[in-house]
Amino acid sequence: MEAKNISPECTPVKELKFQIESKSGLPDTLTHIVECISFWNKEGAICHENSKTTKWPDEHKNRTCKTISYEDFILWMISSDCEAFVLSNPQYITGKGGHHVWIADKSTNERILIIFFEVTPPEPTKAPKRRFKVNRKYTHFAISRATNKIVDGWDYKGIDKESIKYYTAIDLKDNDRLVKDFKIVEKSKVIKSGIDPMDWNNWGNN
Repeated sequence: MEAKNISPECTPVKELKFQIESKSGLPDTLTHIVECISFWNKEGAICHENSKTTKWPDEHKNRTCKTISYEDFILWMISSDCEAFVLSNPQYITGKGGHHVWIADKSTNERILIIFFEVTPPEPTKAPKRRFKVNRKYTHFAISRATNKIVDGWDYKGIDKESIKYYTAIDLKDNDRLVKDFKIVEKSKVIKSGIDPMDWNNWGNN
């Protein structure tokens, strides 16, 4: 069971998961631990909040509960469940890593179960539609020969044709575009061809 990739735009939602490591599957005795995992996923957030205000006999536990993160708290709790389980079932051993808890067969040291947090993104919210405003002063536009989409525009009023050809070629090259793939068209001719250069829908990247 692999953790899913996270989109940087999404806030992660963490859930306790388990992975069966043993080739022979999960022994019936360990279904109790699976039930514990289910419990902490349902009640963990409430228990974590309550632990911050509970007065524990142990002062160290009091300090820990006030500052411990949700994930560390849940791993601590499931680790305690596993420790209690192996006391009653000495054929198993348990341990805790940085971000996981495991149970293994005592006689072979073969890991049977690994418990960890899997991070999954919630449904991403739709980004608001970008409003693009075209500069009304643009006199010339670069149009893709392949897609007939506008890719760039300039205000070259009063500049001679040769200079316009030179400057637009530099801009296209600076944006990693091949000059031969685009035609430079005056605004009036763009409009006459049926393309509204002020409409963002007529623009593209290539």
